[in-house]
Amino acid sequence: MRYFPEYLPDPEKERNPIPAVLQNNTIHTSTESWDAQTWKQIRKVIVTNDLTLFVGNLTGEHWLNDARKDSRAKFSDTTEWFKVGVTVGGFRYWIVDTKQWGYKDSSSDFLSFIKEVYSHCLGFSRPTPSSLGKRLMLESWLEHARLHELTKIQDTDWPGEYIPEEYKEPKRRHPLPGKPCRMDLKDNLTGGRVECFSDVLPGYYKLDMDNALVSHYMTHPTGTARRFGEYQLLLPPFMSTSNRLTWNSTSLDSLSRLGATFFGRCIVEIQSELELGCFPFRDSSLTWPTSTGRYESWLWKEQVMDCLHAGCNVWITDGWYWKWMTQDNKAWSEFMIHLRETAPNEEVRKAIKRIASAAISTQGIGDARYFHAPMREYDYDAGDQRLYDSRGPLNVVVKTDRNSTRPTPIHWYAYTWMQVSRTLYRMALPHAQANKLVMLHTDALYIKDEPERIEGWKKELVQ
Repeated sequence: MRYFPEYLPDPEKERNPIPAVLQNNTIHTSTESWDAQTWKQIRKVIVTNDLTLFVGNLTGEHWLNDARKDSRAKFSDTTEWFKVGVTVGGFRYWIVDTKQWGYKDSSSDFLSFIKEVYSHCLGFSRPTPSSLGKRLMLESWLEHARLHELTKIQDTDWPGEYIPEEYKEPKRRHPLPGKPCRMDLKDNLTGGRVECFSDVLPGYYKLDMDNALVSHYMTHPTGTARRFGEYQLLLPPFMSTSNRLTWNSTSLDSLSRLGATFFGRCIVEIQSELELGCFPFRDSSLTWPTSTGRYESWLWKEQVMDCLHAGCNVWITDGWYWKWMTQDNKAWSEFMIHLRETAPNEEVRKAIKRIASAAISTQGIGDARYFHAPMREYDYDAGDQRLYDSRGPLNVVVKTDRNSTRPTPIHWYAYTWMQVSRTLYRMALPHAQANKLVMLHTDALYIKDEPERIEGWKKELVQ
């Protein structure tokens, strides 16, 4: 079984490389410069001086072909951006495209910007937003471990039968779902909700959720992901004479038997037209149906509850359930929100948002990893993708390894996005019922009339 986090860093052995930029065949830090026209010169400078090198257009650099022939260089990441890792003496040194940080070039302005970001993030220097976000996440886990070592109290995150031995250690870790569960999660990810009901016109209003992703990255399922397979019908509640929802006892018993939460294959029956869809459905595209009929979809327990509240019947057939929930990520989420609120300027504030979102989003990769290969290994049917620069296609392709030995907590990623969509649904429903809803877009909604001020949401007039 694999766990998260895989490790906790040792601060005494930690490296924080110096940021540098490459301009006109010269490597610059804030205090020194070196001539670097060839791959060997670049490699020697970054290794000797312990640098992270930022480049404005990495795909167009003339020394890349020589780097690809170097057995110590490893190319990784996505089709849009990539980075080069050079391993020497057991340490890895990174060369990164500045576009990962939202910059088009490796100017002195970028160098000042990245140093300011590192300073604001406790002095940690990491090559990409996701790696810096993960390092800050591990720092919160280190602090968490210290607190557990000091208090030795029973963890309230684990009510019920027992506290597993693994979780009694001060360096507490969480088991990752097995591969069949991870594949079901990966195959049925929905991400942010986007729907347009009419044109967005000037004079309409936008309600934007503040810190949408990170503020929902606080409570997650944990423990062993257990398989279930039983065909059962859940009936919606009905309104009693006191205007309270009265639940069918069989439905409540079924929900409680499936642990703290579950992710399962469901058949949802919409019995009468809905004002706004309450669950995702994937056919040729992803939709949120409102028309009467039956729809098969993979849903979380919380989404099933939304369907029942909306008056739908739900059949659950099979899936995965977790006995417990944890708030071990809450400290990191609150710290990232604090960093954003205390950022010295708007540029750093945007960078903090990018760091937090990237750290969470990399958990949605699951078992997939990306790597570069020469053009002769191109396989269209396998999903390989070409790389391009301003001059056209490069003689290299991006391949996907779907059997990585380093899985991620993809259940946390999927659960987080599900909760973001549910919050958006609950906010949008009254406007849909009043025929005032114009569009939903990931963490924002557009409406026709000016809303009241709502905590946690930013109001903006559409110009």
